[in-house]
Amino acid sequence: MPIMIVFRRTLNTIIMLFSARLRPLQAVAFVIIVLFFGMIAGCSSTDLSGTAEAQEARAFTAQNTQALDFNNPGSAMMLESVIADNDFFMTGENHSVALNEDVNFLLLQYFHQRAGIKYCVPEFSFAFCEFINLYLDQGDETMLRALYDQFRGTAAYHKEGFEFWRKLRAYNQSLAPAQRIRVVGTDIEHQHYTALRYLRTILPATPAPASISDALQGLTMLFATNFTSAQLLQRCQALRASIDAHRAVYQQYMGSNFFNLDFLVDNLIQTIDVYSRSGDDFNRVRDNYMYSNFIRIYPTLPKGKMYGEWGRNHIYQTRANDNILWNGSVLATAVNSPVRGRMISIAYIYQNCSLMNRDNGSAQRFDDYSSPEKALDSFIAASLTPLRRILCVCRLLCVANRRLADTCCG
Repeated sequence: MPIMIVFRRTLNTIIMLFSARLRPLQAVAFVIIVLFFGMIAGCSSTDLSGTAEAQEARAFTAQNTQALDFNNPGSAMMLESVIADNDFFMTGENHSVALNEDVNFLLLQYFHQRAGIKYCVPEFSFAFCEFINLYLDQGDETMLRALYDQFRGTAAYHKEGFEFWRKLRAYNQSLAPAQRIRVVGTDIEHQHYTALRYLRTILPATPAPASISDALQGLTMLFATNFTSAQLLQRCQALRASIDAHRAVYQQYMGSNFFNLDFLVDNLIQTIDVYSRSGDDFNRVRDNYMYSNFIRIYPTLPKGKMYGEWGRNHIYQTRANDNILWNGSVLATAVNSPVRGRMISIAYIYQNCSLMNRDNGSAQRFDDYSSPEKALDSFIAASLTPLRRILCVCRLLCVANRRLADTCCG
């Protein structure tokens, strides 16, 4: 059955309410989208559920619906009004919920077909996304499985994510080469072995000049060892110093892959820095690096609009109560951001749901939308003071992600 949408517009707000019956085991989904074109109140935990505005909104949404179908990307036409004035469409989910990837693929197709996006910019590392681009071109599922093997024990190790890339490859193959979506990674290199494997793939087949050979081999040889973070940092710093001292030699030797080498070494150093921190400092430093990575990569890309699904915190467009300057907030507001004032954020909230336990793959209850009226109103009041964003509140009765098994790939 299709998702149902409720559409409302008052001054600077659009509210859309979806409810749906999905495939077996995913049961019922219920989604609300709120689109803000101006400033709203700042961070607050105020409960607005008993206000006249909340009552009026509920009465309206109960009477106004239209259909949205996961199998028809064009049914997301309620987002048409945000396309022309925006260049980056970010969605934000809670990890490990199975429905996320259905929504992700629907919106990816919609923004590709209606906004003409060229790039998928997800919450993944540079090296991972470069490998994904190779998979999209070549269809080598052995490589895709090797990438996902590195996710064991993390929230990314699930069948739905694996299948998302399969679906994207099939979608890309249906398009003319010039229309195909490219994947761009701006996160740090969480999976060190994936980064080192990628480095080995971009090195030329010919031996490196003597002046740079030791530094290159010092890092690439770690791939076959059980190295420590301290060893990785030492080798990365040595290669960084070598690149700085012999830049012209590296440029000639690496050719078109010089940027990738130069970027990857810095990103590995940044990764080790982030993982030396804890608590809010981990997220604060990580998101700062994600933004600086975006700024560094963006000028190397042919101009084009972008779409990407991230963890919900990363798409916020102003500081949250935790005082972290999330990646989305800098992208949307920083003076040097190429998408400043031209970014939309879409966030999901869940009810009566379950998510995957990353340790054992079991499902555990997850519900951050326990009272539909109270949660919606309070979330709007507490959700960061955006300059321009969409808030998508998803009330979901769905299942957790399915952890990848050895036989998952068919």
